[in-house]
This record gives sequence, C-alpha cells and structure tokens, in this order.
Amino acid sequence: KGGNMNDKYSRQTFSEWLALTEAGKNAAKVKWIKKQDEWKGNFVINNIEYNIHVYTDEIVPNFEVWEFKFYKDNKTTKITGDFAAHFILVPTIKNAFEDFVKEKQPDAVLFLAADSSKSRKSLYKSNSDAVASKYNYFSINPMLPKNNILFGVCKEDYMVDTVKKLIKRSYI
Repeated sequence: KGGNMNDKYSRQTFSEWLALTEAGKNAAKVKWIKKQDEWKGNFVINNIEYNIHVYTDEIVPNFEVWEFKFYKDNKTTKITGDFAAHFILVPTIKNAFEDFVKEKQPDAVLFLAADSSKSRKSLYKSNSDAVASKYNYFSINPMLPKNNILFGVCKEDYMVDTVKKLIKRSYI
C-alpha cells in the first residue's frame, strides 16, 4: 500500500508477492506409484528431479501412521536451489500431501521439519492446519529435540496424544 513502484525494493516485493499468489497455480504434476503400504511420487522442476515417499509401519495395531518425506534427486531432504523453483516446489508438496490425505484417508500422516528455518516451519504448520481443517482432521505439531518440529494430521482428537508420544519415542 502506497509503495513507489519505481523503487527497486517495492518492485522486488511486488514480484515476490505476485509469485506467491500465483504459486498454487504453478504446481508440478506428481507421477505416483501407489501400493497398499507405500506411495512413491516424482516430479521435475528446472531439470531437477524431486521425489516423494509416503509409507507406513504398523506402529499401533489397527492404527496406520504414515510418514511423508520428500527428496531432491532421490538423495537429500535439503531442498535448495533457485528462488523461483520454490514457487513451484512448495505448492507441489502441499498438493501431494493433500491428495494423499484425501485419497488414502489415513489415521495419521506426519512429516518432519529438521532445520532452523522459521519460515519453513510456519509454512508447514499452515499447510497441515489447512489440510486438517479441510478434511476434518486434527493438526499435530509437537516440538522435538534440536528445534525440530513434526507436522501432520490425525483423524481423532484422543489419538493426537498417542501419536505425540510415539513420535517423541521414535525421534529422540
């Protein structure tokens, strides 16, 4: 509001805002291989391959807890690269997470933010809150050691505490 578009900072801020508002429209198409206890997906942005791996281990009988992970070049969870790629990567991961919850309707699905980025953690929280609200789940985001936070959704409110205990036992 009231910015001078001739000012370099105002033009950059406006460009970033415009890219963010258009980001959801620019998501890459994920190609999935779906199995009963595992989904694998891949997509390409700027000639770089990204992979998604969603899997379950029967931690609690009759209660499926899935873990959602994504990688760059099937190796690293440190997703870095050019700034513009993030405007495709972020909505692609969000859409993949939402598509999984919508189709599979798991009891719980979780993903880890294992770095110090406050903005990434805020984005993950926002995404899990949105998916939880849209599909009638409860959002989970317990703090773990080393400033790591686990995010996700869980079907039943009474199960949230059970999931948090399992998470802490598994990640400590």
